[in-house]
Amino acid sequence: MIFYHEHLPYSVVFEENIIAEMLELCKEKMPLETGGILIGKYSEDGTKAIVRKNTGPPQDSKHGSHSFYRGIKDLALLLSNLWSSTGEFYLGEWHFHPNSWPIPSLTDKKQMKMIANDTRYHCPEPILYIIGGNPFAQWNSSCHVFLERELIKLIEDI
Repeated sequence: MIFYHEHLPYSVVFEENIIAEMLELCKEKMPLETGGILIGKYSEDGTKAIVRKNTGPPQDSKHGSHSFYRGIKDLALLLSNLWSSTGEFYLGEWHFHPNSWPIPSLTDKKQMKMIANDTRYHCPEPILYIIGGNPFAQWNSSCHVFLERELIKLIEDI
């Protein structure tokens, strides 16, 4: 799946099965919110983010019907090992809005701004991928990137 910006040279590519893996995690937690992180690399020119892996929720995450707090347990070790072995790194966040639209909430927007400004993430342009609806039936998704101090929606390439 590919998402792109109409005017900026920026796109996000999800490698095969990444979306399916996230949908399975959504089914497991339905009707609660869930999520994790996106991991991958950028193209050499920096205009394409390639999502190669995702995680589910760390053990210390908190799931609610209208909220999700992604924990941090074991993520630093996972990212360190991936960086050492494959050169892959943190690209952003994903989460699930059960029986709702994949529209970033005010909390989502604040989180992306915080991640972009937090040097510990090493991610000035974090990606936010949201799955909404019912993962067993009809669902849809959105992909955003925090660019130039605002969350920008990308267009799905169909």
